[in-house]
Amino acid sequence: APGRAAPAPKPVGVQGAVGIASALDRVQNMAMRIILPVWRTTPIMALQCEASLPPMAPLLDYLLERYSIRTRTLPSLHPVTRRTAGADDELLRVAPRQTTPLLDMARATQLVESHRATAGPPWGGGLAQHPGFTLQLPDGRDKETVAAQHPARASGDHGTVQVYTDGSLQLHGQNRKVGAAYVVYWCTRAGTECITERSINLRPDSEIFDAEAYGLLRGVSAACDIASRTGAEKVSAFIDNSSVLQALVADAHHNSTSGKFLASLREKILSWVSNDPARQVCLSWTPGHSSVAGNERADQKAKEGASAIRADERKIWPTQSLASARRTAKEKMVRQWQHLWSVDPRHRDYRRLRTTPPSLKPGPYLASMPRKVLGLWLQAKTGHGDFA
Repeated sequence: APGRAAPAPKPVGVQGAVGIASALDRVQNMAMRIILPVWRTTPIMALQCEASLPPMAPLLDYLLERYSIRTRTLPSLHPVTRRTAGADDELLRVAPRQTTPLLDMARATQLVESHRATAGPPWGGGLAQHPGFTLQLPDGRDKETVAAQHPARASGDHGTVQVYTDGSLQLHGQNRKVGAAYVVYWCTRAGTECITERSINLRPDSEIFDAEAYGLLRGVSAACDIASRTGAEKVSAFIDNSSVLQALVADAHHNSTSGKFLASLREKILSWVSNDPARQVCLSWTPGHSSVAGNERADQKAKEGASAIRADERKIWPTQSLASARRTAKEKMVRQWQHLWSVDPRHRDYRRLRTTPPSLKPGPYLASMPRKVLGLWLQAKTGHGDFA
């Protein structure tokens, strides 16, 4: 009303969050005592470590962050997208006093890639239905057989522009190096001739899928441009990652990481083959590390691309990929779990006997030991058992 001061803004909380977490803790506690043959007095912290099940608090935070990442792929007409898209930039940039969980999620994922692809009409067709496009995925043959048959197949495509692409991820402790590459060949009756090759250094937090997808985009784009200049009517691309090929022709509702790269690749292929009915693009899986010359060369160039010094160019996009964001969220949950485990003042004897911090990978003894022996071993390890 006029003349009255507006009420002070208050943050919007989640009602009953503590109670929900406590209820889930009880369910998890019951489940762990079914999984492990332990005494009722065994500490919950020890059960979580031995069963590789994180506490509910960091697990719920992880699930919330995973949904926050998922909102970056929701269709543009989705209610959640419409509510967060209308938020003012200043509201997202600076955490205000008046906020909501939805705005908190939008604020936390501003630097994550956003790809809101929507499915087209069923009568419109897509890349997989275009007569000028062919996709060849693994058909059950072993890698050695496919690799042995590849030279004869590749040399038979006379007048074809061939491209091999690859990605590389190198881990040195906590340091990550990521690169992509492509190698383009011109196939004639006299043999194959390398036309161009390129190594590209990528964001260090990228995943191998992102590197493979970007390398395929750059390689196919370069091959199509060369084919247009030379008058070639066929482009053949070979990659040793079948997941990228499957994601390329997947339904638009199944948004994967590097969605913008895959969308750009679809547009490039459709644009090139639609300009001339005689044009063809064939994407094929080829086994990696199987002495396929083109693939081996692309692998070598991708490893060069992982080095910022040796790469031909650097491509550092401003946003984090979906796969990278999911991995970061999981690593954050594990770090929270390990921190809770390390600062807990209780059960110091158990922590002293456990030589490694808790992780999401169960120990091999869970499946290898008989249940009776496992129970005795856990009693001795946790100090809770029948020692009378």
